[in-house]
Amino acid sequence: MAEEGVKLFSHLINAHHRWLARMQEKEATYAVWEIHEIRNFSIIDQENHSLSFQLLNDLKALDDEVVYTNSKGARYQNSYRDIFMHMINHSTYHRGQLSRTIRNEGLVPPNTDYIFYRRDHF
Repeated sequence: MAEEGVKLFSHLINAHHRWLARMQEKEATYAVWEIHEIRNFSIIDQENHSLSFQLLNDLKALDDEVVYTNSKGARYQNSYRDIFMHMINHSTYHRGQLSRTIRNEGLVPPNTDYIFYRRDHF
């Protein structure tokens, strides 16, 4: 994968990880633009996936609020619902960038739509 693709996918999984940490009121392990080895992508992605569903299952109400500090030190408050929607939109945006990057390398990008993932893996 080209350097740009590694950077984008690393950011995508880091951001997901950071939002999950905020919702748990924990410190994030990864920096926003930290670069990961390709061999670690699936491990981090699976951890994010599992924790996302665990949080959704444990939540009492999606409209409950989370107070958090962003990567620049500013404090905010949003509902779990809004945070999960943001995580989905953020991921979609960067998956589109990744698809373009892969096409620019002369390759065919994989289908990254969630429903196809669910059909193939569960």
